[in-house]
Amino acid sequence: MAKDPLQQLDVIHNASRKGRKIVDCYRLLYKRSLWEEVLSQKRYKHHISTHMLDELINTLKQGKLTNSKYIHSIYPLLADVLKLILVHIYPSLEQKNMFVAEHEHDALSYLQKTFVKVTWCVEGAIRLNDVELSTQLTNFLSRKIDDERFITFIIDLIAIEQRWEKEHTNDFTDKKMVRSICISIFLKQVDFAVQQIWTSMKRAIYYVRYNEHFRMGVSGRKFDALTIVKHMNQLYSVSKGIETNISHMSNLSRFLQYDIVVKRDASRDQTFISLQIPYIEMKQMIRKIGYGDVEQKKIFHRPSLLNKSESSIIQIFNAELLRMTSYYKLASNRSLLRLLYYYAEGSFVKTIACKRRSTSRKVALRMKRNGQGRLMIWDKQKDGTEVGYTFLKLRDL
Repeated sequence: MAKDPLQQLDVIHNASRKGRKIVDCYRLLYKRSLWEEVLSQKRYKHHISTHMLDELINTLKQGKLTNSKYIHSIYPLLADVLKLILVHIYPSLEQKNMFVAEHEHDALSYLQKTFVKVTWCVEGAIRLNDVELSTQLTNFLSRKIDDERFITFIIDLIAIEQRWEKEHTNDFTDKKMVRSICISIFLKQVDFAVQQIWTSMKRAIYYVRYNEHFRMGVSGRKFDALTIVKHMNQLYSVSKGIETNISHMSNLSRFLQYDIVVKRDASRDQTFISLQIPYIEMKQMIRKIGYGDVEQKKIFHRPSLLNKSESSIIQIFNAELLRMTSYYKLASNRSLLRLLYYYAEGSFVKTIACKRRSTSRKVALRMKRNGQGRLMIWDKQKDGTEVGYTFLKLRDL
């Protein structure tokens, strides 16, 4: 092992690219300069002192990390150090016509721009078995890493995260990182496997993935799409299953809760992809949140919100509408959101009416009178001032 841990990371990277198994990963964690390098690049919520670093390294040498009194505050740093090592073992995707998105909208925009050339699509999701996740990841990591102590350490951390999750440990958002990093690394290897499919088929394959959801397209016959599915199902035993669906681009299909519709502009003699909000998804969403039932044309109040303050209730409704409107901002049929806002507004009025033990009509009139025609809740502060909260309308966004 090189004395300089950063130099050792380069050695690991080169060895990985040559197909060699990686050793001595755990001993890298003993290198204080590696921790200091990561610490210098990021700012963490909790201050991490030199004493805490020394104590952490000592517990790692003894194999007793769980006994460290600093484990909660230092955990984000630990996850970042592990990520730095793993990304050198598993390099990033480097191929044209292939895109791994960090956000749903990036994936959808890429699909809209590039999949016009595609005739057949394979859309699917890579499922990992949550119950046997530790065993699955152990088998996966051992294919590339020949360091049992390092792999065991990662699996132990995932077990700690799962325990914290069950115990609802405070600030858990900072403490489920290692599991996410490992799953991301696994999915990255699926991307590399797609490259191998590309090479073996000698055809241009268009590929986009966001988290476990992927979509591949080929400009060819249905047989080519069936061949892709066959290869995908043989990728990794780590995955419980790869759910796939084959469709012709001229047919309606769905990806990341958007309908994918191919249209033709006769005036420009061009084909383009339209992203649309699925009507059935919208109806299910309205029902699931508790706004109402579109099929039966009924609006519901929300009993789970009755114990909250009125200002909290209106903020919850507004946050939900903002989130869903933002998600469907790429849709060409955004007017369908009016249905969502209609049921949300009715549900809000009914919920406030139930809380005040009044009628929806009286409550709506009073809120609109105080809000100059808009539904508005006024909240009196401790200092005697009043703060107004206005119910969102689609035109506001």
